[in-house]
Amino acid sequence: MHSSSKEFSFRRIIFYLSMAYTYTYLRPLGGQVNDFLSGANDELWKPESFFQFFSLDLVKSLYFEDMDKVFIFSLLMCAFGISFRLFSIVAFFLALFLIGVPINFGKVHHSNFLPLFFIGFFIFSKYSGVISVDALLKKIFFKKSEPKESLYYMLPFQMMLVHFSSIYFASGFQKMRFSGLDWIFSDNMRTIILTRPTVTELGASITYYPKLAIMLAMITVFFELFSPLALFHRYTKFIFVGGIMAMHIGAKATLGAHGDFTPYVLSLLVFIPWYSWFYKPIEQKLSRV
Repeated sequence: MHSSSKEFSFRRIIFYLSMAYTYTYLRPLGGQVNDFLSGANDELWKPESFFQFFSLDLVKSLYFEDMDKVFIFSLLMCAFGISFRLFSIVAFFLALFLIGVPINFGKVHHSNFLPLFFIGFFIFSKYSGVISVDALLKKIFFKKSEPKESLYYMLPFQMMLVHFSSIYFASGFQKMRFSGLDWIFSDNMRTIILTRPTVTELGASITYYPKLAIMLAMITVFFELFSPLALFHRYTKFIFVGGIMAMHIGAKATLGAHGDFTPYVLSLLVFIPWYSWFYKPIEQKLSRV
């Protein structure tokens, strides 16, 4: 169940460790921001949202490498359940700032936004889960335990699922709105593959088979357009989350770096019931011994 303290704990650990890995080795945000600021001037600076309260000189004066280190540290603290509520808030706002800076130069890194919102949704959990340093300290010093079941354990994952469904539905809807069925049945998919500068050998070989390219386009639109079905049943959730993960893995295999949405794939691991599927059966077997 989503409302299980142990289930929440396992998912919390997997998610935050995967995000720490992502933003340490795959997408270091501090270096990314410094690359944009190195040649920036007032003409290029077009602030959006809360960045309108910041001048470019003020932004340039900030220590983004240090902010990045605090961000990674916060992710690790959340993984281990140390002051979880505090560090979940710190992690989200640092991510919001670090990911947001390039947008003010007109550059949108699409592969960062799903992880950003998922990090934010964890803020709405009142507890860190039974497998955490917070729970251990609470038990030692206050003689209290984390509740075994609570809606607060379920809330972040439900919010993530709604967000997941909405963004992928929007993507599929926009394809149909502007291109209609031509997005599927024309040479569109072959063109997408061939025009990517990082196209792989596998991707190039697919373009020799027009029907295969059409089938891939059809699968893409199907999983995007019908992703809201993931909200209605756990089986449809696993089908559509798994399908979207496979879609992103396939995109990287064919488009190379241009189709690299690894942060999304790692974020979607949060929907796997790690405790129920993998650890609980072991617990049950050990209890019979």
